[in-house]
Amino acid sequence: MYHSLTQLRLQTYDTGRSFLIFWSILFGFIVLSFALSLFLTETNIIFYVSFPSYIFVTITGFLMVKQDFAFLVHMGKSRTHFTYVAFAFFVILAIVMSFINAMVHVITHFIINQFALTITIDTFAILLLSQSNFLTSIWVDATIMLTLLTVSFFVASISYRFGRVGTYLFCALVLLLLIFPPVRDVLHPFFLGFSEKGASHFSWLLLLSVFFTSLSVVTLRKSSLS
Repeated sequence: MYHSLTQLRLQTYDTGRSFLIFWSILFGFIVLSFALSLFLTETNIIFYVSFPSYIFVTITGFLMVKQDFAFLVHMGKSRTHFTYVAFAFFVILAIVMSFINAMVHVITHFIINQFALTITIDTFAILLLSQSNFLTSIWVDATIMLTLLTVSFFVASISYRFGRVGTYLFCALVLLLLIFPPVRDVLHPFFLGFSEKGASHFSWLLLLSVFFTSLSVVTLRKSSLS
Protein backbone atom coordinates (compact mmCIF):
# COMPACT_ATOMS: atom_id res chain seq x y z
CA MET A 1 0.00 0.00 0.00
CA TYR A 2 2.83 2.40 0.89
CA HIS A 3 4.56 1.85 -2.46
CA SER A 4 1.26 2.34 -4.30
CA LEU A 5 0.60 5.65 -2.54
CA THR A 6 4.17 6.75 -3.24
CA GLN A 7 3.73 6.11 -6.95
CA LEU A 8 0.35 7.85 -7.00
CA ARG A 9 1.85 10.90 -5.28
CA LEU A 10 4.76 10.97 -7.72
CA GLN A 11 2.51 10.68 -10.75
CA THR A 12 0.16 13.31 -9.36
CA TYR A 13 3.11 15.64 -8.83
CA ASP A 14 4.48 14.99 -12.33
CA THR A 15 1.09 15.57 -13.93
CA GLY A 16 -0.04 18.40 -11.67
CA ARG A 17 1.96 21.21 -13.26
CA SER A 18 0.99 20.33 -16.83
CA PHE A 19 -2.60 19.83 -15.62
CA LEU A 20 -2.73 23.39 -14.24
CA ILE A 21 -1.08 24.84 -17.35
CA PHE A 22 -3.49 22.98 -19.61
CA TRP A 23 -6.60 24.19 -17.82
CA SER A 24 -5.25 27.72 -17.48
CA ILE A 25 -4.77 27.90 -21.25
CA LEU A 26 -8.16 26.32 -21.92
CA PHE A 27 -10.00 28.64 -19.53
CA GLY A 28 -8.17 31.58 -21.07
CA PHE A 29 -9.34 30.50 -24.50
CA ILE A 30 -12.93 30.20 -23.26
CA VAL A 31 -12.82 33.68 -21.72
CA LEU A 32 -11.39 35.07 -24.96
CA SER A 33 -14.18 33.34 -26.89
CA PHE A 34 -16.75 34.94 -24.60
CA ALA A 35 -15.20 38.36 -25.18
CA LEU A 36 -15.20 37.91 -28.96
CA SER A 37 -18.79 36.72 -28.91
CA LEU A 38 -19.84 39.63 -26.68
CA PHE A 39 -18.23 42.41 -28.71
CA LEU A 40 -18.40 40.84 -32.16
CA THR A 41 -22.02 39.81 -32.36
CA GLU A 42 -21.67 38.25 -35.81
CA THR A 43 -19.00 35.84 -34.57
CA ASN A 44 -20.22 32.25 -34.25
CA ILE A 45 -17.80 30.05 -32.30
CA ILE A 46 -18.27 26.30 -31.81
CA PHE A 47 -15.88 24.59 -29.39
CA TYR A 48 -15.85 21.08 -27.93
CA VAL A 49 -14.00 21.09 -24.63
CA SER A 50 -13.50 17.30 -24.75
CA PHE A 51 -11.07 17.29 -27.68
CA PRO A 52 -8.22 19.25 -26.01
CA SER A 53 -8.64 16.97 -22.99
CA TYR A 54 -8.23 13.90 -25.20
CA ILE A 55 -4.94 15.29 -26.52
CA PHE A 56 -3.74 16.08 -23.00
CA VAL A 57 -4.40 12.60 -21.59
CA THR A 58 -2.86 10.91 -24.63
CA ILE A 59 0.38 12.79 -24.06
CA THR A 60 0.19 12.13 -20.31
CA GLY A 61 -0.20 8.39 -20.78
CA PHE A 62 2.74 8.24 -23.16
CA LEU A 63 5.06 10.23 -20.89
CA MET A 64 4.25 8.13 -17.82
CA VAL A 65 6.61 5.33 -18.85
CA LYS A 66 9.47 7.63 -19.80
CA GLN A 67 9.24 9.75 -16.66
CA ASP A 68 8.55 7.25 -13.88
CA PHE A 69 9.15 3.63 -14.91
CA ALA A 70 12.92 3.29 -14.49
CA PHE A 71 13.00 5.45 -11.34
CA LEU A 72 10.28 3.52 -9.52
CA VAL A 73 11.66 0.11 -10.49
CA HIS A 74 15.09 1.21 -9.21
CA MET A 75 13.32 2.17 -5.97
CA GLY A 76 12.12 -1.41 -5.55
CA LYS A 77 8.73 -1.45 -7.26
CA SER A 78 7.97 -4.39 -9.52
CA ARG A 79 7.22 -3.75 -13.18
CA THR A 80 3.79 -5.35 -12.92
CA HIS A 81 2.83 -3.35 -9.84
CA PHE A 82 3.96 -0.15 -11.55
CA THR A 83 1.57 -0.81 -14.43
CA TYR A 84 -1.38 -1.63 -12.18
CA VAL A 85 -0.91 1.52 -10.09
CA ALA A 86 -0.51 3.57 -13.28
CA PHE A 87 -3.86 2.17 -14.42
CA ALA A 88 -5.44 3.25 -11.12
CA PHE A 89 -3.99 6.73 -11.64
CA PHE A 90 -5.41 6.79 -15.17
CA VAL A 91 -8.87 5.95 -13.84
CA ILE A 92 -8.68 8.83 -11.35
CA LEU A 93 -7.34 11.26 -13.95
CA ALA A 94 -10.01 10.29 -16.49
CA ILE A 95 -12.80 10.82 -13.94
CA VAL A 96 -11.41 14.18 -12.79
CA MET A 97 -10.91 15.46 -16.34
CA SER A 98 -14.36 14.31 -17.46
CA PHE A 99 -16.00 15.89 -14.40
CA ILE A 100 -14.29 19.22 -15.12
CA ASN A 101 -15.38 19.00 -18.76
CA ALA A 102 -18.99 18.45 -17.69
CA MET A 103 -18.83 21.32 -15.19
CA VAL A 104 -17.34 23.63 -17.82
CA HIS A 105 -20.21 22.75 -20.14
CA VAL A 106 -22.85 23.46 -17.47
CA ILE A 107 -21.31 26.77 -16.34
CA THR A 108 -20.58 28.08 -19.83
CA HIS A 109 -24.03 27.04 -21.05
CA PHE A 110 -25.58 29.08 -18.22
CA ILE A 111 -23.43 32.13 -19.06
CA ILE A 112 -24.18 31.82 -22.78
CA ASN A 113 -27.92 31.75 -22.11
CA GLN A 114 -27.75 34.69 -19.71
CA PHE A 115 -25.93 36.95 -22.15
CA ALA A 116 -27.35 35.47 -25.38
CA LEU A 117 -23.85 34.87 -26.75
CA THR A 118 -23.29 33.41 -30.21
CA ILE A 119 -20.97 30.69 -29.00
CA THR A 120 -21.37 26.96 -28.42
CA ILE A 121 -19.23 25.06 -25.90
CA ASP A 122 -20.11 21.37 -25.61
CA THR A 123 -18.67 18.01 -24.66
CA PHE A 124 -18.20 15.13 -27.10
CA ALA A 125 -21.26 13.36 -25.69
CA ILE A 126 -23.46 16.27 -26.80
CA LEU A 127 -22.09 15.92 -30.33
CA LEU A 128 -22.29 12.13 -30.49
CA LEU A 129 -25.49 11.21 -28.65
CA SER A 130 -29.00 12.41 -29.33
CA GLN A 131 -29.77 12.42 -25.60
CA SER A 132 -27.08 13.48 -23.16
CA ASN A 133 -26.94 14.86 -19.63
CA PHE A 134 -24.34 15.69 -16.99
CA LEU A 135 -23.65 12.08 -15.99
CA THR A 136 -23.64 10.88 -19.58
CA SER A 137 -21.02 13.48 -20.47
CA ILE A 138 -18.83 12.30 -17.59
CA TRP A 139 -19.26 8.64 -18.57
CA VAL A 140 -18.49 9.16 -22.26
CA ASP A 141 -15.46 11.39 -21.67
CA ALA A 142 -14.11 9.19 -18.86
CA THR A 143 -14.25 5.97 -20.90
CA ILE A 144 -12.69 7.61 -23.96
CA MET A 145 -9.92 9.24 -21.93
CA LEU A 146 -9.17 6.03 -20.04
CA THR A 147 -8.83 4.22 -23.36
CA LEU A 148 -6.52 6.91 -24.75
CA LEU A 149 -4.41 6.81 -21.59
CA THR A 150 -3.96 3.03 -21.67
CA VAL A 151 -3.34 2.89 -25.43
CA SER A 152 -0.71 5.64 -25.31
CA PHE A 153 0.84 3.97 -22.24
CA PHE A 154 1.07 0.71 -24.18
CA VAL A 155 2.65 2.45 -27.18
CA ALA A 156 5.15 4.05 -24.80
CA SER A 157 5.94 0.65 -23.28
CA ILE A 158 6.66 -0.71 -26.77
CA SER A 159 8.88 2.28 -27.46
CA TYR A 160 10.67 1.79 -24.13
CA ARG A 161 11.37 -1.89 -24.71
CA PHE A 162 11.94 -2.07 -28.48
CA GLY A 163 12.82 1.52 -29.37
CA ARG A 164 11.42 3.56 -32.23
CA VAL A 165 11.55 0.61 -34.62
CA GLY A 166 9.11 -1.30 -32.42
CA THR A 167 6.79 1.70 -32.27
CA TYR A 168 6.86 2.17 -36.04
CA LEU A 169 6.19 -1.53 -36.63
CA PHE A 170 3.26 -1.47 -34.22
CA CYS A 171 1.73 1.60 -35.89
CA ALA A 172 2.23 0.02 -39.32
CA LEU A 173 0.53 -3.18 -38.12
CA VAL A 174 -2.44 -1.21 -36.80
CA LEU A 175 -2.81 0.67 -40.09
CA LEU A 176 -2.66 -2.58 -42.08
CA LEU A 177 -5.32 -4.13 -39.88
CA LEU A 178 -7.57 -1.09 -40.27
CA ILE A 179 -7.50 -1.31 -44.06
CA PHE A 180 -7.83 -5.12 -44.11
CA PRO A 181 -11.43 -5.74 -45.31
CA PRO A 182 -12.48 -8.43 -42.76
CA VAL A 183 -11.21 -6.30 -39.87
CA ARG A 184 -12.78 -3.17 -41.31
CA ASP A 185 -16.13 -4.95 -41.68
CA VAL A 186 -16.05 -5.82 -37.98
CA LEU A 187 -14.92 -2.40 -36.76
CA HIS A 188 -17.35 -0.35 -38.85
CA PRO A 189 -20.55 -1.47 -37.03
CA PHE A 190 -18.67 -1.37 -33.73
CA PHE A 191 -17.81 2.32 -34.16
CA LEU A 192 -21.31 3.10 -35.42
CA GLY A 193 -22.63 1.65 -32.19
CA PHE A 194 -21.22 4.57 -30.21
CA SER A 195 -23.77 6.91 -31.76
CA GLU A 196 -26.58 4.43 -32.45
CA LYS A 197 -26.63 2.36 -29.24
CA GLY A 198 -26.06 5.19 -26.78
CA ALA A 199 -23.92 5.53 -23.67
CA SER A 200 -24.05 1.82 -22.74
CA HIS A 201 -21.91 0.97 -25.78
CA PHE A 202 -19.01 2.85 -24.20
CA SER A 203 -18.67 0.01 -21.67
CA TRP A 204 -16.66 -1.76 -24.35
CA LEU A 205 -13.98 0.88 -23.92
CA LEU A 206 -13.45 -0.24 -20.33
CA LEU A 207 -12.67 -3.75 -21.55
CA LEU A 208 -10.37 -2.28 -24.17
CA SER A 209 -8.55 -0.30 -21.47
CA VAL A 210 -8.02 -3.43 -19.37
CA PHE A 211 -6.80 -5.28 -22.48
CA PHE A 212 -4.15 -2.66 -23.31
CA THR A 213 -3.10 -2.48 -19.66
CA SER A 214 -2.54 -6.25 -19.72
CA LEU A 215 -0.44 -5.88 -22.88
CA SER A 216 1.60 -3.20 -21.12
CA VAL A 217 2.23 -5.57 -18.21
CA VAL A 218 3.59 -8.19 -20.62
CA THR A 219 5.68 -5.64 -22.53
CA LEU A 220 7.27 -4.00 -19.50
CA ARG A 221 7.78 -7.19 -17.51
CA LYS A 222 11.11 -7.97 -19.18
CA SER A 223 12.12 -4.48 -20.18
CA SER A 224 15.65 -3.47 -19.27
CA LEU A 225 16.09 -0.29 -17.27
CA SER A 226 17.59 2.66 -19.13
